[in-house]
Amino acid sequence: MKPTRYVVDRITVTREQLVDWQAVPSRTELTLRGPCPVCGDVTATSQARTTAVLETNVQSTPALLTADVTCECRRQHPGRPADAGEGCGRTWAVTAVFADDGTVTLRPPGEPSLVKAAEALRLHQAGQLTALRAAADRWTLGVSALIGLTALILPAVGRDVIRTLQPWAQIVTGGLLAVAAAAATFATLWAYRAAYGLPVIRAVDDDASLLNWYAVYQARPVEAASQLRRAIQAALVTVVLLAASVGVAVFGPARPITSAPIQITLSDDSVVCGLFLTSRADARLRVRRADDGAVAVIVVAEVARIKPVKAC
Repeated sequence: MKPTRYVVDRITVTREQLVDWQAVPSRTELTLRGPCPVCGDVTATSQARTTAVLETNVQSTPALLTADVTCECRRQHPGRPADAGEGCGRTWAVTAVFADDGTVTLRPPGEPSLVKAAEALRLHQAGQLTALRAAADRWTLGVSALIGLTALILPAVGRDVIRTLQPWAQIVTGGLLAVAAAAATFATLWAYRAAYGLPVIRAVDDDASLLNWYAVYQARPVEAASQLRRAIQAALVTVVLLAASVGVAVFGPARPITSAPIQITLSDDSVVCGLFLTSRADARLRVRRADDGAVAVIVVAEVARIKPVKAC
């Protein structure tokens, strides 16, 4: 018998063409084996009943499971490209019916949407290992970026600079930095989730869960765009908050510089006792008097002696 020519085509199967097919279920996959409806050669495939996807997990009771099957027979078919692998190029869908006693029978699928969902799942599973490894690598970089986030933010202001501010300015600067760090964290997480998602295990062991997976699969681009938009907004908030914290640290009111009590004896034998304040002129000392709280400005040339005291 002349081999069937290789043609990439999706066909529709009948119940008669599935009579000689066998379906062997396990907890994680469904193995299908039988003759190709076109070339007649025996082919086999495995339909996973779980899949590593990038969103939430859904569990359901097995009943019906539509699977996408591609002919992978070993015969050489004329016209098959060298990189096409095996088979005659035909692809079709079947629905596995799970009985209470554990047996499985096959029939043609009843809904076109199930055929599309099964095809999407097969194509998704074909590249999921590479995608998950790439996602894991990117998530590692993302975690490293989060760990280094604090080291990038704190030098923008400087701890020593914050210490010189008045208490209310310290609180404002600290609050701005805290919110900026939180916004930067959310920006990083949303950006990485938009690009690579969250790897979890989803049960796809019947038609209901298959359609549920397909709905999530179709909605993923819109959700990723929304997450990326939130990441950009959070990144902009981070920049604004960091700029504000730097502004408060640089231009905010400084804490007055004080000292321990000192006693100054002047050349006329008068005594001034109090706390040193920041001087605003050369050769001048500013002291807040302990007796009345007034600020005394003393010319350095008039100072006879200065000594620290425990109290005035």
